[in-house]
Amino acid sequence: LAARAFYAGRPGVTRTEVAHAPKDEREADRIAKVLADPPLGLENLEALRGGGQLHKGALIVEPHVLIPSLLEGAETRFGEAVTLADLDDGVPTLLAAGHLVPDLLASLQLEGRLGQVEWFDSAVDAPAAAMARGDYALALGKRRLWG
Repeated sequence: LAARAFYAGRPGVTRTEVAHAPKDEREADRIAKVLADPPLGLENLEALRGGGQLHKGALIVEPHVLIPSLLEGAETRFGEAVTLADLDDGVPTLLAAGHLVPDLLASLQLEGRLGQVEWFDSAVDAPAAAMARGDYALALGKRRLWG
């Protein structure tokens, strides 16, 4: 809910729903427990017929559109190694280095995780929608994402 409020009205953010089907019995049990005592009201979360849950008011975020708007007025540096000693305690800092973050901040002992996301353009224009079941898929206009 906090993220939804923060991103409201920002460029590169589209509100949608996510149909979340369980990928196995363990996840089905977890979803059933959540739905038995929902942490959010029906305006945000409800059961899907046949199993699973519908997350209402979810967001599709397009980083290439959103991030420049979030960085307006910020000092940016590219391609520089950073240590914790280089960071100013009073200034919020964002490090965006993908799989290279562990190299930039070795003292934090971060580890990368493998995964794959694939964007492609379609000839078919579709409304914003998303589905999850361990993996996920979303549509946004003529753009598609699989992961």
